[in-house]
Parts: sequence; structure tokens; C-alpha cells
Amino acid sequence: MASHQVKFHFSDSQQTEFIINEQENLLEKAEQHGVYLANDCREGLCGVCAGNCIKGKYHLTEDTALSQHEKDNGMVLPCTMHVNSDTELHFDYPKSLCKPGIDITITAIVIAYEEISQNTAKLVLKAATPINQLNYQPGQFVSMNIPGSEDWRSYSFANVSNSENQWEFIIRLLPHGVMSDYLRDTIKVGDNIELKQPNGSFYLRKITRPTLFFAGGTGISAIIVMLKQLAQQANSTSQPISLYYGVNQVAEFCCSDELAILQAALPNLSIYLIPVEPTENWQGPTGFVTDILSKDDCFNGDADCYMCGPPPMLNAIESWFKEHELINTKFYSEKFVATQATAKSKVPAEQTVINKPDLGKQYQRAVVIGGSIAGMVAARVLSETFQQVIVLERDKHHHIDEVRHSTPQAHHAHHLLQRGQRELDALFPNFLTDLQNAGTQAYDSSRDYRIFQHGHWKHVFESNIPIMAAPRRIFETVLRRQLNNYNNISYQYSSEVEDVLMSADNSTVQGIALKSGEHIKADLVIDASGKNTKLPKLMTNHGFDAPEETDQNVNIYYTTCLFELTPEQVPDWGMLLLYGRRPTNKAIGYAALYGQDKRNLLITIGAYDCHEVIRSHDEFLVRAKGLVRDDIYKFIKELKPTIEPKTFKYPKMFRRHYEKLKRVPNGFIAIGDALGSADPISGAGMTKAILEAQGLKKILSKKPKRVESIAKQYYKNSAKLFDYIWFVISEQNLRYPWVNGKRPFYTPLLTWYVNQVLDLASKDADAFRGYLHVAHLNKHVLTLLKPGMILKVIKNALFSSKATHEEQVKQMSAN
Repeated sequence: MASHQVKFHFSDSQQTEFIINEQENLLEKAEQHGVYLANDCREGLCGVCAGNCIKGKYHLTEDTALSQHEKDNGMVLPCTMHVNSDTELHFDYPKSLCKPGIDITITAIVIAYEEISQNTAKLVLKAATPINQLNYQPGQFVSMNIPGSEDWRSYSFANVSNSENQWEFIIRLLPHGVMSDYLRDTIKVGDNIELKQPNGSFYLRKITRPTLFFAGGTGISAIIVMLKQLAQQANSTSQPISLYYGVNQVAEFCCSDELAILQAALPNLSIYLIPVEPTENWQGPTGFVTDILSKDDCFNGDADCYMCGPPPMLNAIESWFKEHELINTKFYSEKFVATQATAKSKVPAEQTVINKPDLGKQYQRAVVIGGSIAGMVAARVLSETFQQVIVLERDKHHHIDEVRHSTPQAHHAHHLLQRGQRELDALFPNFLTDLQNAGTQAYDSSRDYRIFQHGHWKHVFESNIPIMAAPRRIFETVLRRQLNNYNNISYQYSSEVEDVLMSADNSTVQGIALKSGEHIKADLVIDASGKNTKLPKLMTNHGFDAPEETDQNVNIYYTTCLFELTPEQVPDWGMLLLYGRRPTNKAIGYAALYGQDKRNLLITIGAYDCHEVIRSHDEFLVRAKGLVRDDIYKFIKELKPTIEPKTFKYPKMFRRHYEKLKRVPNGFIAIGDALGSADPISGAGMTKAILEAQGLKKILSKKPKRVESIAKQYYKNSAKLFDYIWFVISEQNLRYPWVNGKRPFYTPLLTWYVNQVLDLASKDADAFRGYLHVAHLNKHVLTLLKPGMILKVIKNALFSSKATHEEQVKQMSAN
């Protein structure tokens, strides 16, 4: 196997050299030599690791994040790069930024294990080698690889962060399960276990008023560490604190000695243990936790609640507060999500029925490739007509609150338009309520949103057009929890597609083959694996033509920072957008307040036709100061970010024209970004995928006799939808002369008219409301051409022209 020398050059004149063979991945090899190149995805999606190859031959296994211009100029992605000769690369950032990222694993060693109650065990780990203190917040979790398998499971820390890097975990022992089997049968002191970096948004905030802690089962782990931190902090709070700890049977209670120590250390702590099934000698309360609650005990709702445990228990507690009209309570929760009990490596998929199928459904099995938002919504639609729906994720099993490895864009701002909200709420009962309970904010698109666009601030008024703002993982978490309510939907992790299974006449997809060797037969296969899907290429291997593609080379880089505000720093707006006039301005600034207390501030700085990545907080501030206005810069210049800047690259908006194929693969449907990707600045991506899934539902509701034959109709309908979305987004993008795409003869008139509507929206509520309805996909763009609107636009244009002329005359007179 041929080996070659690689040399890295950095902007601070530092260099690194090492030897690599042609089969090794460049990014991974560099890390073996202690050089951790900046990256956010490791899969060629985010573009953060990009550098320039100044010498050598190479090939990339994935180049989605690079525009054609960048590829032509030698830009490469080390995370997907293999070298075929001696090679040199230059990176436009200093070597000092090359440090381990969140995806780097930590090796821990088992130092103790014991069963501490019925069906519960305590696992104690310690860092296998000396490392800096692993810092985490009480309530956060860590993912660990189960020895002897490829499976990962996530568990909350049960002790506070410490300089010894010793960590405790309370784990439920299931009758069957990968982790449970390991703990019962094979664990021994000295075993090595790989850990990922701590994660999670469930953590203890500063105690400022009465606080209630609710724990169910092993949920006590996250709660007890919060209490331990309070006990370590002398005089941390004088506020009353209550712990309600519920289990099914008395024998399941654990940590009694630690709870006694906490009771002594925290005189303002009240502890209530509540078993559903008491023993003869039990002297305390029994039943469900909600059975013993009272308004007085809950401080009439003037309290903060931290809850960790199974969803039924946590949902019941929240319902109790609502039923008793305790509306001032803030909830922070971590709901358990069931995991598959058996490893897929032990039971072939053809023999595995995770959930009992509903034999009353018309079709047997559907497979969804990709657990994306598009994939989850598609799975929900398919559950109505298929006995079994299997969602395949190539990511390893992960905690529901964890950013999926294959979605680096999840660190950034995501919007759910009003049209998407309605459609999801129709598909998933109480979806919008669950979304808001999870920390998503519903902001009025005018009253709560400050938009500077086309040289003006938009009119502020009550539009009754809400926009949902949250990190992507919140949307995914709520949808994933909703899917758990459907018995015929199951997940299979670490499942990467190798090929499709074809019918004898090679006309119909009848299932998929995984790289693990498993074959899963299906009546319908849905490709929701994203814009870098491999499925079109696989189809060409079976004699199908690749769909024609249309694109626009927008080349967007956007970088996000998170900040935590004090109550005094929270502004009177919920979202802020600074949007320069095109084609003069390329940069965009965005701010949004997240969380129930609106104290998490997300700032995104982006730009079209951008080729320079923001690498540090200082560079982030420079870009913020250079926006069309400096409002964002002034707001954050004295703040310290809570995470390192996260960057994502979006080279082009594109669509795949399956509707134009003469021969469409039967039994196969692409959805979401696998079908076409909308400019993320538009905020239309999630809503587009939801509408495509609803289109699929409409076709299935007609109960076609041959479900594999619906692809052609689906693609025809989806193309009409994206035609419209493409038109609306392109109106703005094509203002940049370097963006490729057809410009109709009426483009100058359209641009003038849209400019006038945007100008009018700064002072006219009806005009702004009409524009918002179009932006939210509630109404067709042609509604902006109604006679009344046209008349307003003309009057505004004439008035603006007259005002401009008078101002020019005044200036000439003054001169």
C-alpha cells in the first residue's frame, strides 16, 4: 500500500508533516498526529475544515460543501480526502485553533459497579489517562459506547464535575438490552469505555425562587446531582426546595444514603418518596406523584420545576399544573426515550418486529432512509397505511437531546413557518404545545420581530402570524418523542445503505441492502437522507437515468454563537434581522431569544458569495460590526459566548427533477433535501419537506391498489410545490449578478415591484401582513398583485419619488 508525505501550512507560519497511506482519511490521520483541524461535521457537509491543496494528487469521497468555483481553485475537504501523492495544504487559520472538538471521544476505565436497588445499578468510571477536568452542568448527560458492540447509550451524570475526573451513573437494568446485558454478565473493573463530550440542555439554573424537583425511576440521577451541587455551594439559596421521587415499587428506590446526606446539608429541602405499589411496612404516601401535590405545596405556581423521568409521569405533572391554573411555573425537563432492547447485530432485520404491526393497515412495510425532520414526518404519514414503518439512521444510537452527528446545521437557527406549524399540528396531536414546552418560542412575525430590510425597519404591529424559532435539535426532539406514540414505527441505528433491492424485471425498488449485510424488504422506500444522498447514484447502477439537476450557486457561509443573558439584558424583541439591500449588500445578521425565560441568545452572521470562514469570537465581532447596521454588534460586544463559533457552508440551492424522468423507479420516493434544497436564509426548508409529506399522504389516502406505482404522481405534485418556492426565493437571489439562473424578461419590473412592496411594508400594516403571508407560504405571491395592493404600491412609489426629489432640491439649495 503506497504511502505519501503530507505537509500542512497554517496562517501563523506553523507547519506539520506526517506520513499517510492512500486508504487513510486525511482528517483522522492528522488527529493521530495531534493536529485537530477545525471541523463541525467530519462528513463533507459543513465546509469548516476546508483548505487549499497547493501540491499533490487526491480524491474526495464527498464534496457537497464546495462550490464549483472553489473546487476549480484547489479547495479541498480533509474530512473526506485521500491523497495519491506527496501533498501540501494551506489553511487560512493559525495552528493554535487546531484543538479537539466535541466529536473527540474520551477513554474511561471502570473502577466500580454495584446493583443498588431492584433493577438499578451504579456505574463508576474514571478517565483512563490524565486530562483536563471534564466540565459539565448538573443534569447534563454523556454518551458511552457499550464494550463489545457498536452501540451507544446516553446517561445523566450522578455526581458533580470534579478534578479527579471520576463519574457516577445510575442505570436501569432492563430484562434485555445491550447495556443491561453487559452490566449483568460481562462487566469487570478495568474495562475501557469510550465517552463522548457532555451534552444536553437540561441543567440547573441559578435558584431565584421556590424550586420543585421531580424524579421518576433512574431520573433521580440527574436530579440528585443538581442537589449535590446546591449542597456544595454554601448558602447557595434560602429558597424552599422540594424533591418528589416516584417509582413503581418500594424496592426500586435508590440513593437513600445520599438523600439523607443531602437532607442534612440542605435544611430547606423537603423530600417525598412515593411508590405506586407500597409494601406492608411502608409508612409514606403512595400512588402517583400528582396524587399528593397541592397548590400550597407548589407555591401556587410561583416556582421553577426540574423534572427527569418517563414521559407519562412528566406529562401528568405538567397537566396537573395546567388543570390547577398554576400558570407562572417554569418547567425544565428531561424525558426518557425508549431504546431498542436488542442489538441489530444479534437479530437480522427480516426477523425483527420491534413493535407489533397493525394488521388492519392496507400495506405491509415501508422503509424511511434517514431520521431527518423530513424522514420523521414521512414516517408519521406512512404509519396510517403501513403495518410497519422502519426508520433507518446511519448515526449511532444517540440521546434524544443530542445533536445528530450527520446534521452539523443543527447548531444554527431554524424557523418553522406558520404553514408548516399548521400542517405538523394536524399530523401530530398537541405538537405546537409540546414544541413550546420544550423551549421553542412562538414569536409574532411583526410585533416580536425587528426586521431591517431594503433600507427600512418593517412596521411593528400585531400580525397574528407566528414564527417558531428554536435550534434544530428541539424540533427533532419533539417529533421523535411524538413518533414514540405510534406502535408501528421503529428506529434502527448504525444502518448505512449499500444498495437497493430490485424486482426481477428491474423496474421496482423492493427494499434496501445495508452495509452490515442485512436485507430489508419493503413495499415503499423513502429517501430522506439529505442533499448528499447516495440513492440517485445507486439507481443509475440499476439502469435508471440520474434526475436532471437545477441549481443556484449562492455560496453561503454562516456562523452561529450562543450567549446567555441576565434577566436585565433581555430585550423587548424576540427576533432581529439585519438584511442588506441586494445586490449591494451580501451579509445578513440574525438574532433570536430561545428558552422559556428567553435568556439564551443565538446570533448568526452569514453572507452570500462568501469564501472566508469565521474562526474565532473576535472575527465574529468584526463581521457583526460590518453588517448593514451595528445593532447586533452593540448588543453582544461585551458578552461572552457559551460555545465556540459554529460554521456551516451552503454552496448551492438545488433541485432534482425526478418528474422529468421518462422511467421513474417504482417503489421509491425522495423527500426533503434528497429531492431539493431551499436556500436556508429563506427559512422554507422544513415547511417544504412537511408539505411534500402531506402530498404523499393525500395520494395514499386514495388507497392505490399498487402502492409502488405512486412515485410518478408524487414527483409531479412535489415539482409544482418546489416550482413556486423556487420562484419566490429566486426573486431575491437572482439580484446578485454572479448567481446562475434564468432571468425572465419581466425581471426588472418584478424587482421594482417587490422593492416597492418592501418599502411599503415599513409603514403599512396591511402591506406587511400580505408580504408575511407569502413568506410563510400561507398565500400565493399573486395575492400581492391584487388591485388594492397595486394601487397602494403606485401611490407609495409616487410619494417616495416626490419626497426624494424634494430632498435633492433642499440639498442643492443648501450647497
